[in-house]
Amino acid sequence: MKRSISGSLRCPLRAVASASLACLALAALPAAASAAGLKAWSFVSAPNLQPPQVDVNLSRSGVAPGLVFIDPFKDFAVSSPQVGQPGGLILTSKGDPVWFHPVPAGEDLVNLEAQKYEGKPALTFWVGKISVPPATGLPAGTPESGKFYIYNDRYKLLRTITPADGFTADPHEFTLTPQGTALFTAVKLEQAPVTTVTGTQEVTLVDSEVQETSLKTGKLVFSWDMLKHVSLSESQVPVPAAGAVWDPYHMNSIEEDNNGHVLISARNTSALYEFSHKTGKLIWQLGGTGSTYKLGPNASFSWQHSARFGTDNEITLFDDACCDLGVPGAAPQHAARGLVLKLNAKPKTATVVHQYEHQPEISVPSQGDLQTLADGHEFIGWGQEPYYSEYTAAGKLLYEATLPAADESYRALKYAWSATPYYAPALAAQQKRGKRIVYASWNGATGVSAWEVLAGASPSKLKVVVSSAARRGFETSIPVTAKGPYFKVMALGPGGTVLRASKTVKLGIVATTAQANRETADAATSTTMIETSDYNSKLGRILAASNGHALYLSSKDTKGVSTCTATCTEFWKPLLAGSRDTVKRGSGLTAGLLGTAKLGGGKKQVTYKHHPLYTYTADRNNKTTAGEAANQFGARWYVVNTKGNEVKPKQKLTNPCDPVCTGY
Repeated sequence: MKRSISGSLRCPLRAVASASLACLALAALPAAASAAGLKAWSFVSAPNLQPPQVDVNLSRSGVAPGLVFIDPFKDFAVSSPQVGQPGGLILTSKGDPVWFHPVPAGEDLVNLEAQKYEGKPALTFWVGKISVPPATGLPAGTPESGKFYIYNDRYKLLRTITPADGFTADPHEFTLTPQGTALFTAVKLEQAPVTTVTGTQEVTLVDSEVQETSLKTGKLVFSWDMLKHVSLSESQVPVPAAGAVWDPYHMNSIEEDNNGHVLISARNTSALYEFSHKTGKLIWQLGGTGSTYKLGPNASFSWQHSARFGTDNEITLFDDACCDLGVPGAAPQHAARGLVLKLNAKPKTATVVHQYEHQPEISVPSQGDLQTLADGHEFIGWGQEPYYSEYTAAGKLLYEATLPAADESYRALKYAWSATPYYAPALAAQQKRGKRIVYASWNGATGVSAWEVLAGASPSKLKVVVSSAARRGFETSIPVTAKGPYFKVMALGPGGTVLRASKTVKLGIVATTAQANRETADAATSTTMIETSDYNSKLGRILAASNGHALYLSSKDTKGVSTCTATCTEFWKPLLAGSRDTVKRGSGLTAGLLGTAKLGGGKKQVTYKHHPLYTYTADRNNKTTAGEAANQFGARWYVVNTKGNEVKPKQKLTNPCDPVCTGY
């Protein structure tokens, strides 16, 4: 097949010889022009969600069933801003959002996957700060650093996982095993003597390690350090000038088979390695300078990602074939492709079984994946380029979609996914030019087929006004003739089964998901009341919200400053001051200790003795203190006494869950 590379490298080479997820070298693609007009979604019922739109360019009959999982974030090689928010995004084959999980500005969500946790469906992903100096403001050579998250199919956070032994969580791989462990990539800066043509010099390098953690205990049970098993001479990235950081390996995928053999991909050696989980010894190497197998015609690959075990001694991978980022002006070896190789025992050769190229052919400097689906189709995410595609095993293109040109996704995957959120559907009722429209959505719900609308003159006098409005996309707009002014919707499943009801809202007021409802509940009133409550003799009299729920402080907070952000606020809800910043105290509290602290978006959090106050979502009623002494989000959480001090329990603290175990 004739190969031609579209476009040319159009951005400056990175100042360090390390390749993060979002490399700054990129090939300009004529086909990307079709994505230029794409915008972010906006929803009346869920105004806090703005995922990017995708353009489905091709969809033929025979496309495999399932939902598409991507993780859009900013392509730092493109000067224009990202379209929509960064986050985890599940889509239908038509491009309609099913679930979107945005992350705060300055963070990214990478590697969204559907897996099994304790035998049940789960979502996993990494959240942190991607390192692309100078675009992200991090020093040159800084490795990615974040945390791995596990959610269940109700979108409740179950666990967070972080590496051990001074390593940080690298986003490339996070796999839940049937043995109740997690296998993942981890990185750490090390000092090592390196011999070059000018002699031996001490170099700061990025070491890559496989780590395995017990999901039950959170302890490290296995590790495999590349620096101890793979010679630095295998690296195809030149040693940088003194003072720069070298990334000799750049491990970017891990998979273990049923025989206890572990397959890893190292981008910067252009090689795959298989080692024994039991002994740690290398079994074979494929590619690079020390390949165990001789690569047959067209079988050579480079700068690859996402290596997986196939069937019948096959290996699948995404062959970027681009580029040595340590060499100015480095060019692609050939077009990017999905690649299936056969490992032959006698003689030891690797031959091409299938290859899948984008049309027109493209250069992909970083990321990408090839996923073999249950029906044998191959689903390909084109990494730094804004496409994902589906092919038959024989290579016929069945499906392709395009993200906005300034967006990219680390991987694109397809799964059968069914979920019912733990929070209620979202609802907005608006009147425009005398016409009333109800907007209904339920972020993440997969079983909604229709909506039922209720209306009435008061929240206690609602009756059905629309018995069945078919669900259309993420958000369904439903015209109604009823005046209300109070409205409510019921999410209906197949056969009209009621799945869940929304909150009741008044015409013109937006009710978002349950998380946002709880977050804004106190702010909707003119005052916030701080009470006291005597929960039990062990805790004494403690602070409580006006609904009687216990209030907590975080040991991580500094004077008057909350450190609980992003996912933390889904579980520890800041107690917000009223709309006029009025805070009233109940009996037994000192007025001089009450105050407020600024939060984002113009909101203010109530403080007592300069401690920002929170409620805990696991407290089901006003008689529980499930969060007492919890060890979550890097802090200890305690209830607060009337003097503004933490109340520490006398019993021994045992809380292995960080940040939280909510169960199924």
